[in-house]
Formats: sequence, structure tokens, C-alpha cells
Amino acid sequence: IEIHAHKTPLSSGILAWKEVNPKGGNPIIFIHGNSASSKVFAKQMNDPNFEERLIVVDLPGHGESDDAKNPDVTYSFKGYAQALLEFMHTENIASAVICGWSLGGHAAIDMAWLEPNRVKGLFLTGTPPIDLTLDGFKAGFKPFEGVEFMSQSTAFTREQAIKFVSMVGIQENEFPGILEDNMRTDGKARSMMIANAISGTEKSHREILETIQTPLAFVLGLNDEGINGDYIKSLNYANCKRFYEL
Repeated sequence: IEIHAHKTPLSSGILAWKEVNPKGGNPIIFIHGNSASSKVFAKQMNDPNFEERLIVVDLPGHGESDDAKNPDVTYSFKGYAQALLEFMHTENIASAVICGWSLGGHAAIDMAWLEPNRVKGLFLTGTPPIDLTLDGFKAGFKPFEGVEFMSQSTAFTREQAIKFVSMVGIQENEFPGILEDNMRTDGKARSMMIANAISGTEKSHREILETIQTPLAFVLGLNDEGINGDYIKSLNYANCKRFYEL
């Protein structure tokens, strides 16, 4: 499988991304989680069963993308969504299904709210649609060991990166380079994102998914120690097609 690597200048900085099947239809854009990178989707990118155009991105402040030029603007769910929609405009991607893990899923929800015609569907995992307040955060997430890493403003040491990768369920030997990408992540991308997520100033993700008609599906981990799956299943979605429980 031939993987094509690209870098696209955006107002937030250079965005690094890769694709397979560039002439395929029905694009699917995969968005990684906090302090990770597009490397976590290596299995999807190397799966010969996909005929669709598959795109993986490194969010601003992550992987091979630049740190945000204006972190106050970019390092929030809405800010990441705006950067990704600008990417779609710049690269003439009219619409796509968005597959988001954790932070990537939250950015995807805001993409569907900001430009619903660009988002053909949402496929989310590790993404409780919360009210963006401290109470909302407590409702959607369980207390878990290492939660303080999620908002750490300084760069991870190698030891911290090993703990973080293990905590979020990534097998580092399956994704070469993921530890280096964890250590590379801009600390502000964590601290400012979490501060914005509980500030009460951003649009509620619960309200978005209870309103918009974008087709939606969730993957829930039955043994997930950090995500409240019962909360995710309890909401009154406008167009949720399925919960996949694994």
C-alpha cells in the first residue's frame, strides 16, 4: 500500500497529513487523541480492504504538524475543528466521514456543528458528548489514574510518555514512533485544550448531538476505565445509528 505524505499551510501553521487511495471516493478522515498522532491509525492505513480515500492528520501541536501560531485560538475543540475545516477547504475535500478518537472525536463534533455539509457522518470512540463544564467533564469521564497527564503543560519525559501511552490503551510496540510523538506534543496543546473544555464558554457537545442530523455511531470499550459508557448511551441523540460495544 502506498502512503502519500503531505504538508499543508494553514492559518494555524503547517498541518501534516497522509493519505492512501487518493483517487478513491467517500473520504474518511481519522483524527487522533490528546498527545498522540496519526501513527495510531497505522492499521487502517495499511488495510487493503479499504477502497475509500483514507486521510490521517496530525493535529496542530502534535506529530509532524507545527505548534499553533495562535494557541489561544487553536488549542480547543472548536479551534481544532476550525483548523481541520480550513484543511478540507484548502485541499478541496468537499465532504468526508470523520472518525475521531478522544480529542479527535470532540473536534469532529464541532466540525459537524460548524459546517454540517462538510461532515457526512461521525464515527466516534473515547468521546463522551459532554457539556463543556467541569460538571460535564465529571459526568462523561470516570476518575482514572494519571488523569493529570491530560492537561500537563510541560513536555512529557520518556517515562511519562510510556505511562501515558499505556494509560490510553496504546501498545507502543505496535506503533513505532508514538512515544517520540507523545514527547514532542506541545504542552500548551494539552493544558489550554483542557482549560477550554471545562470553561463553560464553548458550545455543549451534548446539545450539538441532540440537535444535528449528521449520522452518528459510537464504539464503546466495555472495559474502558476512563470513559462513562452509560452516560454516552443515555443521551437523546438526533440521529445515532448504532453503538458498537467491544
